Amino acid sequence: MGNNQVTYSNVAVDTKKEGETPIFHSKFLKEGQQLSSNVFNEVEDLKSLYKLSFENFKDNPFLGTREKVTETEFDEETKQEKQVDKFGRYMYMTYGQVEEYATGLAKSILNKNLAPKREMDGKQLRVLGIYSKNREEWALTDIACVLANISSVPLYDTLGDSSVEYIVQQTEMETIACGEDKIKHLCELKNNGKLPTIKSIICFDEVNEELNKMLDEAGIKSYSHLKFAEQGETVEVELENPKGDDIFTICYTSGTTGNPKGVLSTHRNFCATLGGCELIGVICREDDIHYSYLPLAHVFERLMHLCFVTGGGRIGYYQGDISKIKDDLATLRPTYFASVPRLLNRFYDLMQAGIKQQSGLKKTLIDWGISSKQNKLDSSGDFNHWLYDNLVFKKFKDILGGRVRIMITGSAPISRDTMKFLKIAFSCEIYEAYGQTETTGASFATDPYDKEVGHVGGPAPHNEYKLVDVPEMNYHATDELDGVPQPRGEI
Repeated sequence: MGNNQVTYSNVAVDTKKEGETPIFHSKFLKEGQQLSSNVFNEVEDLKSLYKLSFENFKDNPFLGTREKVTETEFDEETKQEKQVDKFGRYMYMTYGQVEEYATGLAKSILNKNLAPKREMDGKQLRVLGIYSKNREEWALTDIACVLANISSVPLYDTLGDSSVEYIVQQTEMETIACGEDKIKHLCELKNNGKLPTIKSIICFDEVNEELNKMLDEAGIKSYSHLKFAEQGETVEVELENPKGDDIFTICYTSGTTGNPKGVLSTHRNFCATLGGCELIGVICREDDIHYSYLPLAHVFERLMHLCFVTGGGRIGYYQGDISKIKDDLATLRPTYFASVPRLLNRFYDLMQAGIKQQSGLKKTLIDWGISSKQNKLDSSGDFNHWLYDNLVFKKFKDILGGRVRIMITGSAPISRDTMKFLKIAFSCEIYEAYGQTETTGASFATDPYDKEVGHVGGPAPHNEYKLVDVPEMNYHATDELDGVPQPRGEI
């Protein structure tokens, strides 16, 4: 996969069946080397990974939320002063503070038996739902679940009410952690008989009298997230240590037909993927910063969080409004930026519109810069230029805060023209990745210095693949292009 200059995979098993290609694995695996199944050559469960990071990075900033401040402004229409909420700097919990908070939360959940053990697919599981936009408390709840060997089950609005009902009933979920903005909706569903198993919520925010009344009428018990964490410090409860094959999370996908499909991902699944990222070199440094706005209910963002835990970096959450992303980026100034083509296309259109507005010497200089960097990219895959990076492209880089060194795009294809322009405009490594929820994401990724675009590179070191004929689409493992083997088929 890719061009002749970049080798992405090697044959792992040369024997093949009719209608199939051989089995391929990553170029990063040496001869005889096994697929990655852990991280740091030893860790096969996420609790052990968190414990290592809590110990190694105790005083490092970890989870960050923008400080909310209230300012007085003069309203020109009413000619009166008004109170306006604004978001300021990022305030962080350290790795040590996160460990203390999540441990207390985990103990309180077990002490109140909010996630009793159930049998699912032959396994004994505790499950707990998380229903919220990305925020600090989302991650704290997920970490608490890891520490207590509880399987977290993300819920999200885009699946619709019928899917939320289906997920809750299929997992026999009794407790959901959420923000106050979800309480009214959950009470309505409960009152309509759609969430019969739900008994409790753990609320990220303070619950007012009106919402408390709704919860009482729906027969749902409410607990404070913060108080739970504080109370748990004095609770004598033993936290169970997960094994590699225990279920870390159940991620539901929309699927192609019918009800959403629940993917049971183990601790080892995620540790193997992180180990693959480690071999490729996509593990963050302690000074790296990630901007979290892609839904944590999806495996892509979940994996990004764990990559940062592995390297001791920090994570800053968006303010909950995707239209304010530019303001967040200017304040946080991340070094990693994970995105999807839909948003990157908006950045591309914005930059192209800005270029068209220029004229005279400035426009000529921009055109020279684009032409020079494009030629360099096409010939060698290098996206940097000693002169034009600062002279022309600094303003483009500033769109993302000015410090991004690694970008990752996934979830859908991105056009060749857009990808090539983003490489020269942002002057940073860009990985195009492909994966599925069933494979814990990040199954394939490009080399950021590959001068060819329009493909998803090769397999990561934690998996191997083959292509199988799809006759009805005229895809065959024996396909050729201009006499050169060009196998096609289903992965």
